[in-house]
This record gives sequence, structure tokens and C-alpha cells, in this order.
Amino acid sequence: MKKLIGIIIILLLIMAGCSSSDRESVKITPSNLIEDNLEKLKPHLSDMITGCVKVDYSGKKKEIGCKYEVWENGKLNKSENIIYSSINDKFNGEISVSLRDILNDNMQKSKNMIMTVAVTNGKTVASGMKNIETFDREHSYIINNIKNEIKIKDDKEIAILGITSNGPGKIESSDDIEENAKKVKWGLVVKIYFQNELK
Repeated sequence: MKKLIGIIIILLLIMAGCSSSDRESVKITPSNLIEDNLEKLKPHLSDMITGCVKVDYSGKKKEIGCKYEVWENGKLNKSENIIYSSINDKFNGEISVSLRDILNDNMQKSKNMIMTVAVTNGKTVASGMKNIETFDREHSYIINNIKNEIKIKDDKEIAILGITSNGPGKIESSDDIEENAKKVKWGLVVKIYFQNELK
């Protein structure tokens, strides 16, 4: 009898652990900043770099945050937070990112871009902007958005957008956004993460 009770207790603990683990996972799926019914806006935004993901989270974390990293020649040159938003253990919404050129007085592209990040959950919950020094705009670049659904624990940072430029050199790209940024002369990685309180 004691053995049977012991087995039942072990099974209950395993089930509780599994359900807790499921509650603390994050599901990220690709999305579009400009939906089909807004296609007419695309010509006005042709030079804008965009990324958007759907985020489904239920767990113990109290905030969702977004940060960016700049990699140069394989080294992390800059890492800065953009926004935080309170989620109270649950979030089912979207994170969208856009980067647009800053033009100088001669209407030429400067080396800086304005990055805007928005957290939406039915309505805009939070948004933030950063002025980012980028690569030489005469050179080509690749935009890396996530292509497939990602399931991950809420204690991990999740790369959702990357931009890479290798100067005049050739750019090779894979599905790993962060690794792509580490292999080129200049790379930008935008990440989301979950936390219990402000860092």
C-alpha cells in the first residue's frame, strides 16, 4: 500500500512539474507589420525595415522587455534596452519593430536610423524609439526575420529580428539570427525577454 501511495505521489509531482513547465514556456510565431488590408502603404514605406512576431506567454514573469545588440566583427559592441511592459503573468499579443532612415539636409541617407518597437495586446501597451548608428548604407544588407514557430522557456532571450551587412564582402545567412550577426562586419539583433522586475 505504501508503495502504491509513493508511486501516486511521484506521478502527481511529475504532472505538476510538466504543467508548470508548460505554463512558463513562450511561443513565438512570425507575423507581418503590414497586413494585406494595408498593402497600399507599402510604397510609402519602401525603405523601411520591419519585423513582427506574435507572442503567446503564460507563466510567472511580470514584464516583457525588448532590447537590441550591435555586433561588429564578431564582438558585442553595444547592448541596450528599448522598452518594458507589465504583463502580469500572461501575454498574447505582438511585438513589432521598424527601422527607418534619417535623411540629412541633402536628402541623403545618414549613417543613423530610427528604430521603433511596439508591444501590442489588442491595443498598444508600450512603444519606444532609439537612434542607432548603423552600417555604411552604400553596402548591401540582409534582413533576418524568424521564419518558423519557436517554443522556448521564459528564462531565455529570443532573437526576433536581425540585420547584417558585411561591407563590400559577401553575406551568408542562416536561420540563426544571432549567429548571423556575429559573422559579419556589422550586425543588429533585436531580442525579447521576460523578467520579474526592472533590471
